[in-house]
Amino acid sequence: MYNNRKISNRRSYRKVLSEEVVLRQICGHAGRQFDPEIALAFVEKVLGKSW
Repeated sequence: MYNNRKISNRRSYRKVLSEEVVLRQICGHAGRQFDPEIALAFVEKVLGKSW
């Protein structure tokens, strides 16, 4: 299972990303960087947001 902490955790080269930014990243890159079916399931089931 994908671990959203990889996107949202602080990195030495950037600050922590908000949940809203993570959501936009996942939705915006579905079909390119992320499998669209998995991205949809993650957004709806893990984050509890609508696509």
